[in-house]
Amino acid sequence: SRTAQAPQPPYGCCQAMALRFWSAPLALLFAVVGPLRAGAEEPFWIRVDVDKLEGKKGSSGSFVVEVRPDWAPLGASRVREIVEEKVWETARFFRVVPGFVAQWGIPGKPSVSSAWREKKIKDDPVKPDVKNLEGYVTFAKSGEDTRTTQVFINFKDNTNLDGLGFPPFGKVVKGMDVVNKINSRHGEAPDQSEIQFNGNVYLKKSWPDLTFIKKVSFVEKPSGSGEL
Repeated sequence: SRTAQAPQPPYGCCQAMALRFWSAPLALLFAVVGPLRAGAEEPFWIRVDVDKLEGKKGSSGSFVVEVRPDWAPLGASRVREIVEEKVWETARFFRVVPGFVAQWGIPGKPSVSSAWREKKIKDDPVKPDVKNLEGYVTFAKSGEDTRTTQVFINFKDNTNLDGLGFPPFGKVVKGMDVVNKINSRHGEAPDQSEIQFNGNVYLKKSWPDLTFIKKVSFVEKPSGSGEL
């Protein structure tokens, strides 16, 4: 999946009748479903523990992403699924372009990668008040309705991506200093096709110093999370 040109984007009739049958039991059902639907749009937080940051050898750290279902409900649901199934653990940051994005999300095992390539989700609409700003996190894609597991963090305001159909699903609310230490010396050199088919075996051999994810976990809202 690609991300935008600059350098490249992160890439891949019954209503009246129903009203006639409105009843107290149905009204009660909607009274129950309403709060559940509202609850489903509540934000949640994930902590991403990473290793091999730039700087001191063996440097590790973590950052926290606030995931916003109200911004991108399908994307947020996919993130929850990814975290629950540990899809990102051991994944490398294979595309890191200073002043643009840090991209990751291809599973380390080719068999897992192959399975998730088939689990595409439909696009969320881009909301005019939610933009690709510094620290905001968005799914990469290769075309319409092609989002799977690859995501990117914006290193700066990349509002040009908004018009290209890249709706953010969350933002880094803690640890942006860690994000800025993700190894960027290889830029876009790692080959995505090789990663898909050979996984971390290829990356460890050709790009052994890439920053990688050790663990992703659900956490409580961090204190002071209003700032990046």
